[in-house]
Amino acid sequence: MWLGLLSTLALAADGDRYTVEFFNGASLANARTLGMGGAVTGVANGAAAMMANPAAAARRRENALDRPWDADGMFAILALPLVDRVLDRQREDTDPILLLHPSGTLRYRGFGAGAYAYGHGYAASWSGDDGAQVDASLTQALVGAGAAWTTADAGLTVGAALLVQTARITVGDPTWLGREDLALSASGLGVEVGALWSPPNTPFRVGASMRPPMRAEAHTPLAGVPLDGARLPLELAAGGSLRLGARPYNRKPTYGEREPAHTPSGRVVLFAADLVLTGRSLDAIPVEDLLDEAWTDPDFAAAEAGLTLGARGGVEGEVLEDRLRLRGGAYWEPARFQPGRLHGTLGAEWGFPGLRGFRLSGALDGARGYQRVALSLGVW
Repeated sequence: MWLGLLSTLALAADGDRYTVEFFNGASLANARTLGMGGAVTGVANGAAAMMANPAAAARRRENALDRPWDADGMFAILALPLVDRVLDRQREDTDPILLLHPSGTLRYRGFGAGAYAYGHGYAASWSGDDGAQVDASLTQALVGAGAAWTTADAGLTVGAALLVQTARITVGDPTWLGREDLALSASGLGVEVGALWSPPNTPFRVGASMRPPMRAEAHTPLAGVPLDGARLPLELAAGGSLRLGARPYNRKPTYGEREPAHTPSGRVVLFAADLVLTGRSLDAIPVEDLLDEAWTDPDFAAAEAGLTLGARGGVEGEVLEDRLRLRGGAYWEPARFQPGRLHGTLGAEWGFPGLRGFRLSGALDGARGYQRVALSLGVW
């Protein structure tokens, strides 16, 4: 059966070569970001936001503005345990999708450096006419490392990151001695740049980021399978945030060189919104089709995804100052190869007494045919 599947793929190609598009939208994020509907480009709050805006590497924690050194980091786990049908085009059960996302930053005065990684996988199986079971699996990993710099008053921050993407697709028949064939193994390099404007003593921030298209070229394709690489499309993001409450949002750092100004205590509320433009993909296959029986359709063909616009928004409020935070948000997942859909998100965060900076965050993300749970633990 698995040989028949690969032969059908080759016939369906009819000489064309396909690219797999990975659309890494708001759902692929840590719990802190996901709870805000993915709107963090204009917040840029340290390691948790570096994947959305590289300038975040130089943005200090609120309680670390008056010392020269600062660091933060987190580890996030995201899973989809609540659904059988993960993607709209799937017609069979899948294994749960799991995403791992560590990140960390280190800062000295106005300079910051950091790194993050995330890896996630999809799997599906179906039975052919002869009753044999066919399994397909797909894994993707993205690693970013970058640096950022902020002005003396922290009014302007700029950053850049180098990205490495890898992708691996396998198709096999587990009933036949566990045999598995590699359909695609690809890797590639890319860059991302970002900036944040946060005028001192104001309650707002404005941010932007750009990631040019990234292509991972296939270096070990299976003969006859028309996959020649994986692609992350162009992404342009712009966003803003507004924080209301007793504590200042954009306080000037002192780095321990002078007596800090008195900072009032009290709860705050944060509002954030992003717009994200995603570029075109030509002769591409979405992830959905890699896990769908449409692969065995002789009339199956690649498609084009045009320019799409996504919107994200969220709010975060402190119930207990610097201890308990609640979040809510929403984002529009734009139509790439399938109709777009609206997501709603909820989140909560707890700061551990006696362990300043240590926090545990959780988030829920729901849409038509989709639910995700996220947990993040770290220092921020």
